[in-house]
Amino acid sequence: MPKKNLSAIVFVMAIAIPGIVSAQGGGLVKDVENLKAAMVWERMDLTLREVVESFEYRQGADGYYEGVTDADLRYEYAIVRNGGFRVLTFSSWNWTPSNEAEVKRMGWRIMTEPYLSGDSLSNLRMVRSVWLYDTHEKLDQECLKTSGHLLHLYLLAPTGADPQGIGGRGCRKEGPVWRRARLVDWVE
Repeated sequence: MPKKNLSAIVFVMAIAIPGIVSAQGGGLVKDVENLKAAMVWERMDLTLREVVESFEYRQGADGYYEGVTDADLRYEYAIVRNGGFRVLTFSSWNWTPSNEAEVKRMGWRIMTEPYLSGDSLSNLRMVRSVWLYDTHEKLDQECLKTSGHLLHLYLLAPTGADPQGIGGRGCRKEGPVWRRARLVDWVE
C-alpha cells in the first residue's frame, strides 16, 4: 500500500476513534504520528507457550481463576501461520476439579481468524488454527510434557455452522509471537 494511502487511513482512524485526537500536546499531526507508532507490531521472540505462561492470573474468592490481569489485556497478539499474519484470540478454559486435591487453574484456547486452506479448488475451505494449553484434552496434557510445545489443531469454520476439528500439526513449538498495544483501552 502506498505510504500516502496509509496516512489517509490513519488520519480517518484518528478522527473516528473517540479520545485519540486531542487539541493539546502538539495537535492533530502529533496525534496521528503517535497513532501510527501505536499500530506497529513488535516481535517478541517468544513462543506462543511462553506468552501464555507469562500471563498473570486474577483469582476469584472461590479459588478459581477469573482471567488475566489488566496488564496482559493491554496488548493484541499475532503469529505468522500458513503464509499470513494472523491475529490471535485467547479464551480461557476453566478447570472443574475432579477432587479436592486437584489444583484450581485456568487453561487456554488460542485461535486465529478464519483463513483459506487447501491445495486445489476442489478442497478450498475456511479454517482456523487453534492451540490448546492446559485443558482437559488428553493430547494437550501429553503435549505439555514437552518443553515449549502446544497442541495445534485446525478447526473447519463453515459459515453459519458449528466448527469441526479436522486434524492439525500436533504437538509443536509455534512462534515467534508479535504484539502491539490495543488502540482502545480495555474496559470490563
